[in-house]
Amino acid sequence: MGLRSFRHAPPARQRGMATIFIVLLAGMALTVTAFGVMHAVRGTQEKQVAVHASTNAQAGAWAGVEILRQYFTQLDQTALGALVAGNDIAMQIGDRVLHASIVANQAPASGASEQRYTITANVRNQDDAARATSTLQVVFAVVPGGGGQNNNSGNPNDVINIYGDLNMSGGIDVKGGDNARFNVQGNVTLNSASVTGIKTLQATGDVSIGSAIKVEEVFANGNINLSGSASAVKASALGNIIINSGGTQGLLNANGDITINNGSVATANALGKLSASSGGSHGTFTAGKTMAISNGTTASANAVGNVTVSNFPTVRAITSQANVTCPSVNWNTFDSIRAAGSVSGCPVAPAKIIAPTPVTVTLISPLLPFTPPKVRVDANELKDSANYLFEFSSNLIRVTVNNVNGIANGRYRLGKIRVGFNDRFGYLCAELDGNGYCRDECATVVNGTCTGPGVANLRKITQGTFDGAQSIVFASGKWTLTGQTGDTTPAVVAPGVLWFAGDVELASGTFRNTILATGNIVTSGSHRTFAVNYAGYAQTCANTYYVGLYPTNFCDLTTQQLKSNSLGNIALLAGSYSGSSFSGGNISLGASSKIYGSLVAGNLLQTGGDTTVNGYITAARQGGGSNNWSGSTTIDLRNLPPGFDPEDVPVCSGGECQNSGDSSGSGSGQTGQAKLMWSRYL
Repeated sequence: MGLRSFRHAPPARQRGMATIFIVLLAGMALTVTAFGVMHAVRGTQEKQVAVHASTNAQAGAWAGVEILRQYFTQLDQTALGALVAGNDIAMQIGDRVLHASIVANQAPASGASEQRYTITANVRNQDDAARATSTLQVVFAVVPGGGGQNNNSGNPNDVINIYGDLNMSGGIDVKGGDNARFNVQGNVTLNSASVTGIKTLQATGDVSIGSAIKVEEVFANGNINLSGSASAVKASALGNIIINSGGTQGLLNANGDITINNGSVATANALGKLSASSGGSHGTFTAGKTMAISNGTTASANAVGNVTVSNFPTVRAITSQANVTCPSVNWNTFDSIRAAGSVSGCPVAPAKIIAPTPVTVTLISPLLPFTPPKVRVDANELKDSANYLFEFSSNLIRVTVNNVNGIANGRYRLGKIRVGFNDRFGYLCAELDGNGYCRDECATVVNGTCTGPGVANLRKITQGTFDGAQSIVFASGKWTLTGQTGDTTPAVVAPGVLWFAGDVELASGTFRNTILATGNIVTSGSHRTFAVNYAGYAQTCANTYYVGLYPTNFCDLTTQQLKSNSLGNIALLAGSYSGSSFSGGNISLGASSKIYGSLVAGNLLQTGGDTTVNGYITAARQGGGSNNWSGSTTIDLRNLPPGFDPEDVPVCSGGECQNSGDSSGSGSGQTGQAKLMWSRYL
């Protein structure tokens, strides 16, 4: 039987299975990727919402910190002492209530020279619309009003008083002047300038701030316009506020309208209309009239009038005592709408929209105008208080001396003598000869030296650029003073108060004087002027160059201290009245001038270089014009010497003068100070 052969057929092919498997894996991968993208997008959206919510809540908390600070400034010593841990202070911004809880209140030590309270508080802002809460713990140093504290201890002070418009393209930097106020009676324009160290800028007109200037507080009786990247922690206007700045603003208050075209705003309160087209992140808006929002994110919008929303912004909560208009029935970036009237163009969302329903919108109280203090600057009213009076009479310099040790009161001529065939200028004598020499003392000259009667008793009161150089010249109505440059060189004139009839140019040298001029004052070069009280006892009463010459109305040799005399706080004062007519009054500071004392310009102050003033500034604009500051001006109030008070200068009227810083009264009308020392988020 033969063998039978079997042939096995090959297995059937798995047609298409690999392709299906690959497609299945690719589909799974795409699905996983899609879910991952969706999760990432949702996470990003949640983060953005959280950031917006947190930003709005934090902005509200900081607004509460500022309100709390202002509240502390209104408390007297009794009220401050009554604050104890656990006290709750309610604060209202629009219809939102914030709470501050006192954590600790450290009273000043017994017998302390300054009644300073250290108060720790927690400020909490709960933003229901944004579903976020922010709590700040802050520490304030608070000095009650009317406490009779030292004027140099950092009280709120009018460091700069400008009467007339101010155009600043340079910079102003206040060092050491906590709570310093910058007052302007007129309009203020700050462009390409810098302002640092100023607590409050106040103006009776409009305020326009550009570039990257940051000001803590701005107040205007007119309008406020912020552009560039300018910013303010608080801005208040009796007129309108317009924000074109890309910066971040804090609290805005206006009796008129507020327009926000750029940047972000924490809180805005307008008694008029409010419109916001900025794409920034905003906090609470409140308007006494209508409100329009077309961009950005707003936590809360409250208006007495209609609220109109356009272009699909995010507005978490809307409250209107009138009507609300939405951008579309598809708009959904809101949490709640409440209106006393009707709603239109809004989605159907009964859980979010309630209308009509009773609604109350709380507005700010109307702002009151800023009124600067009245001043009168007149060098003539201070004439009798000067130690050396310089006048030009009968084509000669006449010097009247009052209250100077070593020189009898009376009128003298300023002349020269000869010593060793060299002229020596700066001596007081009774009469001059035709060549300007002291007549009697130089009636006889032996070996080139004046040997006349009384020559040994002549007193030299001025020193020029070298020994013997003429240091004081009068020509064409102007006095020009020149001397040696340097803090250790002899002063140009003997210590005391100088009074000049006419204009004065302080061309060079160092002056340890209070200088008064009936006309204008100009400084140039590396000029230095030390007011009498700033120069101190040693330089004024025990000067080693003008030995024995000192102003007796300032020097107390028994105590070896300066007598209290507010005139000595002034470095430069310019301008005078003749009847009702005012003349002069302009002070122009040249490059590299350093003034150690307060400046009082009867008219305008002009700066054009890098100048430093260790004192206060007043420009009274009694003649007219505008103040133009194009240079860099530093006001340094740090480490002021004892006996010098920059705020305390004579206030004169009708020939009678008194100290402006006289604090002999009860001081109950003074406002306290509250300074934020430390903060952290809880």
